[in-house]
Amino acid sequence: MILPQRKAGPCKRDVEKKKGTENTGSNLRLAPVVTKPKDNLPNTGRNALKILQEDSNINLEKADKGTQTVVLNTKDKILEGQIQVDNLGNYKPLERP
Repeated sequence: MILPQRKAGPCKRDVEKKKGTENTGSNLRLAPVVTKPKDNLPNTGRNALKILQEDSNINLEKADKGTQTVVLNTKDKILEGQIQVDNLGNYKPLERP
């Protein structure tokens, strides 16, 4: 199977060819080198997020969909979890451990 070449950067094989490494004759292409995406959060936002993460009274979670962040009071999160566990429709106690 031959993979299409991507525009994300040079493949390892291309870099090796430039260094003078021999071609083995294989038809396979190696995956391109992946780089870390650029941070799109400004410094003020990054500092605010860091302060929120350090606060033990606040719980930050990723939303179920998209790239949103949910901010919850820790006590409310624990209470919601306890309500879910106490609901016998969701969980039932084991007969034996």
